[in-house]
Amino acid sequence: MNRLTFSATAAALPKRFVPPQGTLVWVYCAYEMPDDDTTVLIAVTGQDEPWPAWHDGDGWHYADEQSPSGEVYAWAEMPELPPFFAKKGGAS
Repeated sequence: MNRLTFSATAAALPKRFVPPQGTLVWVYCAYEMPDDDTTVLIAVTGQDEPWPAWHDGDGWHYADEQSPSGEVYAWAEMPELPPFFAKKGGAS
């Protein structure tokens, strides 16, 4: 995988982390399901945004144990965290 690298001596810290193109891959549930109890992002009919959830023998679950209100039709692995940059002189 092609990863972004940042210089530790950069004059300005990045305001945003933009991951390389193509790092988030959606998989249609009709073709493949994630491993049980693995947290993934899900796409649900009738919703505009993806939300983290996991799947097990009882179906899909959000962190609060609720089930999605629509059909989960696709999932994607959770994205990587952005690199951490400590502010010069310590945290404020």
